[in-house]
Amino acid sequence: MSRRSFLGYVGATAAAGSMFGLTASVRGNARDGRAKGVVYATDASGRRAGLAGVKVSNGLTFVTTDNAGRYSIEVTDDTTLWVVKPRGYRPPANAKNLPQFFRHHVPAGTPDDDFIFPGIAPTGELPASIDFELEAVDEPDQFRCVLFGDPQPYTVEEALFYSRDATDAFADLDGVAFGVGMGDLVGDNLDLHALYNDANATSGFRWYNIVGNHDIDFMSPTDAHADAAFRRTFGPSTYIFQHARAHFIVLNNVYWKGFQGLRRDGWPQRGNYEGRIRPEQLELVREYVKDVPTNEAIAVLMHIPLFAFQGEDTVHSTPQAKELMEILSNHPHTFSASGHTHINHHHVAGPDRGYNNAQGKHHLHHNVGAICGSWYTGKPDRRGIPYATQRDGVPRGYTLVEFDGPRFTVGYRKLGGRPDEQMHIDVSEVAQRGEPLAVSVNVFDGGPLSTTRLRIGSAGSWATMTQTSKIDENYARHRAKSLEWANAAPGRRALSQPVVTDHHWTLEIETSGLAEGLHVIEVETTDAYGKVHTGRRMVRLQDDPVNFAALDANSIRTPRTVSMP
Repeated sequence: MSRRSFLGYVGATAAAGSMFGLTASVRGNARDGRAKGVVYATDASGRRAGLAGVKVSNGLTFVTTDNAGRYSIEVTDDTTLWVVKPRGYRPPANAKNLPQFFRHHVPAGTPDDDFIFPGIAPTGELPASIDFELEAVDEPDQFRCVLFGDPQPYTVEEALFYSRDATDAFADLDGVAFGVGMGDLVGDNLDLHALYNDANATSGFRWYNIVGNHDIDFMSPTDAHADAAFRRTFGPSTYIFQHARAHFIVLNNVYWKGFQGLRRDGWPQRGNYEGRIRPEQLELVREYVKDVPTNEAIAVLMHIPLFAFQGEDTVHSTPQAKELMEILSNHPHTFSASGHTHINHHHVAGPDRGYNNAQGKHHLHHNVGAICGSWYTGKPDRRGIPYATQRDGVPRGYTLVEFDGPRFTVGYRKLGGRPDEQMHIDVSEVAQRGEPLAVSVNVFDGGPLSTTRLRIGSAGSWATMTQTSKIDENYARHRAKSLEWANAAPGRRALSQPVVTDHHWTLEIETSGLAEGLHVIEVETTDAYGKVHTGRRMVRLQDDPVNFAALDANSIRTPRTVSMP
């Protein structure tokens, strides 16, 4: 059965896995000669000039262009050639702001007759010359880039949710050189990649993208062509580019173990994957990194985290993380980032995890938040888009990386919020004076290198808070209300189950020495990069909270509670 009839077939039957004529193996990658070409720039007069010293890759190795911009590299019958964008140049972009830095050489096309979504169409015989055009641009040392995980729309409606979010969030950002979608760009329906790209095109800057476990074709019998539809739209799923004094290494670390039959709804099973950096990818990174000066930055970007946040499993972590860290060890200005988990989380890598830097530097892995939060669940906001707070209690948002030469900071931005809105302080609004007052702070982008402290009023003394692994109790309360809301009408979906994370800080305050009345709790957190963020919350201390609550007895209105996501 071909992909063209598959969608009509879904729903008619869900018990006919044998009807899909999946072959046990797909064709091998036979050598197909050497590709030759020129990497060039065009000047104001339209004249081409070859560019020397530019790296070109076949996904397995690199060659460097000669003084005339010429290169020659081996290809197979399934190769995507790509150029490593050097500083001061960039490839052309298509109408969707997708950089066109690659060329497919797949003479017969990728084998997709049994797939749901088309792969790469036949490219024909190897042309005499495969050329890459670059244009000269100014790339100052200071720039910003946007990272986010998991837009993951499963429907057109959810794709439009993302479109509105992207338009609101990115159109007015200043100084952004490019954005990176960190995988799960859609939820299984790869036709929605088109709507995702339409939304990003409105931002005014370019977009690089990473393949996620929901961006692959689950009908593929092996890993070899699971990413074929992604490659057709976005280019190679592993690639490298440079911007200013920073090098970005993008890795496809979603390893597909093969078609496993159909679900009850007729769609293929989708969980047969694991986090894996393949040996050839590690060698490619090793070959590239050895030529990167140590006074330049390296960022490694992928979908599945390098390190697990709850136990060790290969669905939420990458066993080859230590080998990757060993390759990066000589470089002091590095970080990595991933998506996948729909939470914010930091992992610090030192010698125990393979990053053994002579200068004593550490490597910080950022598991960045999902821009769809908890899969677009929960009550809608005033725009009709679900609040969908992440299951770690963090509002939906994105990550902003700011570079200054090889130095960088990585921080979280709440969608629709202020840039300085970095925490939620959970405390009783009215409490018994003289009793310990429990305060819990969810620092949205906190981690092992963060510190958090608290004081009562501007004249109070600072007290250090304790980092604590726990669920966000405020989120748990809202989830309970979300369940009631979802059960009240068909088609509604409640917020996801909360998860334990470590970006919480707690403290019990002794209140016997404080006066009765209203007090301001001030919280100050310092992030992994030395940036200080503050938050405030009011608390009323009463000797008799019951009598205080009785003030409502004379109200002309029934007391109301505010329901938030």
